[in-house]
Amino acid sequence: MDIVTVGLKGVLLPAVVSGIIFLLLRPLLKSTVLKSTAAAIALAAGFIAGYLGVQTYTYPPVSFTQWLPHVAVATFLLALVELIWANKTKLSWLKWIVRLGLFCLFLWRLFLNRLTHPSERVRWSTNEAFINFLVPILVIFAFWLILDLLLKRQERLAAEGIINRKHAILPTVLVLLTTFSAIAIVLSASGIIAQLLGVFTAALGAVMVLCWFNPVHRMTTVVSPVVAVMVGSMVWLGGYFFASLPWYSGLLLLIVAPATLLIPLSKDMKLIPETITRIVIALVPLGAATALAYAASLSRYS
Repeated sequence: MDIVTVGLKGVLLPAVVSGIIFLLLRPLLKSTVLKSTAAAIALAAGFIAGYLGVQTYTYPPVSFTQWLPHVAVATFLLALVELIWANKTKLSWLKWIVRLGLFCLFLWRLFLNRLTHPSERVRWSTNEAFINFLVPILVIFAFWLILDLLLKRQERLAAEGIINRKHAILPTVLVLLTTFSAIAIVLSASGIIAQLLGVFTAALGAVMVLCWFNPVHRMTTVVSPVVAVMVGSMVWLGGYFFASLPWYSGLLLLIVAPATLLIPLSKDMKLIPETITRIVIALVPLGAATALAYAASLSRYS
């Protein structure tokens, strides 16, 4: 597949599908609750469209990349289920239990060969299995928690009538996160995972552009499962387990970079200065993660 075809199917296609769905779906959905699902639908549909453009769909899935379109559908369905808990803070613990249970099920199915392989050289020991389940859960769920906090903060501001283009800063930083992650994973010897991360970046980029274009368009907490699991899985599971991404680069990408948005700034800061400040702060861990991945690749190939 030549570079033009890859660009059309892997970048333009997911961006167009995601952007059109996000732009047109909100006016069609009358309920405010249903309107909040527009971004989740757009991201899941955009990724699946781009995936089918650059990869061959295989069922049943065997490899990590073959699981990704199924994960996109599952996370969107989880996002719909979580609408039940949207305004029920007393049941937030139940939401996290459901998240944990479904994610553990995904890990078990993904690592099934390593858990049951007849060869002792391939099969994980009990300690290895415990660590290889625990670490992704801790890292990805930390990213998920940070994302939830950021999205809930935006929803509180919207509830107070504060609707402006500052809502677009979060998707902008997420686009930077997925872009730098794709570069780091390319350096870690996995072009396919990086390409699919680029597909998700294109879908997310369309949502980002519309958020900048009109402050009414914004990401809500409903989008949290789709972004957290898709990005977290591709960066940590794909990068660490199925490529050679250093663990410290993964931590900088998934935890430190989005956490920079939680740093308090002056409430009186205007849109452009705050955007530039947030981006510059986030670029520090993103740049460091990519540089460390590059250094690790030089060491590996030398």
